[in-house]
Amino acid sequence: MTKPYRVAVVINLNWTMKHHQEVFGGIQEYAHEMGWESETCPYAPEITDSKGAPRYDGIIARATPQLASAAAAASVPLVNVWLSSPATGVPTVGPDVGEAGRMAGEHLISRGFRRFGYVGFRRARSSRDLDKGFRDVVRRPGSKNYSRILNSTAFCDSRRGWEIFQKEIGAWIAGLETPVGIIAGTDKLARYVIDAARK
Repeated sequence: MTKPYRVAVVINLNWTMKHHQEVFGGIQEYAHEMGWESETCPYAPEITDSKGAPRYDGIIARATPQLASAAAAASVPLVNVWLSSPATGVPTVGPDVGEAGRMAGEHLISRGFRRFGYVGFRRARSSRDLDKGFRDVVRRPGSKNYSRILNSTAFCDSRRGWEIFQKEIGAWIAGLETPVGIIAGTDKLARYVIDAARK
């Protein structure tokens, strides 16, 4: 009987993002079907043992440049599942967020909206791609039907950052002409938009 593949899954499950949980669930389902042994690691594991032999047959991860470099040095295949990963040259599996943005725009247009807004994160590639796909559909040349606010993730880091974010999103919402169709880069941002609109 052949030895099963041993795969490290490097995803921090302490994060409450639904997307991370679903990616992990999909990996585990596939690993079960294929008969893999998978080891869940919230942080990059030691890829080789004390003799320099690879401990894994493969790694599926939110790949950092450091992990990509270590995996390449150990000749261990690495697949990235983080769309905004700064690692380059690593095979990546993820959703087509640009297409998701286009679909959201088409949906809102079909519902009769003619003014649109977007809330996302400035530094996240996935957020920027979603914004671009959305804009490609809803933004008409020369019109003022589109408004967006792009924030850093710093509002999560401190009370002061949170207060600044609250003022920014509140002012943005207050300045929108209604009715307006809005999409958000994450479920969490959508919740904050709803709260700001209620205020």
